[in-house]
Amino acid sequence: MPYAFFRDTVNAANPNKHAGNIYSTQLCVEICQNTSTSKFVEEELEDGKIVIKYEPGDSVVCNLASINVAKVNTDEDIKKVVPIAMRLLDNVIDLNFYPIKEAQRTALKYRSV
Repeated sequence: MPYAFFRDTVNAANPNKHAGNIYSTQLCVEICQNTSTSKFVEEELEDGKIVIKYEPGDSVVCNLASINVAKVNTDEDIKKVVPIAMRLLDNVIDLNFYPIKEAQRTALKYRSV
């Protein structure tokens, strides 16, 4: 099933528009973050090896949590649980394994949860 994503509307509300644009989202459309391509800087020959240097772009990482609403019934419960969940997700950003360095760099840069 196709999903609806209105890029102009999303970018108008982008809190990080100073840092770039949101070009797309994933199928769930629960997160919208800046993305950008990596840019080639130079290529050098060092000790018989070709070393390619580039400035990394932004590669989005999705850090999500859920709350069991059957167990969280009152405003007091929410006030207790949500800060713990946010701290947990923030710790995940620091402790996570990232398969590509661009994803790690973007996660640490924006700390999106």
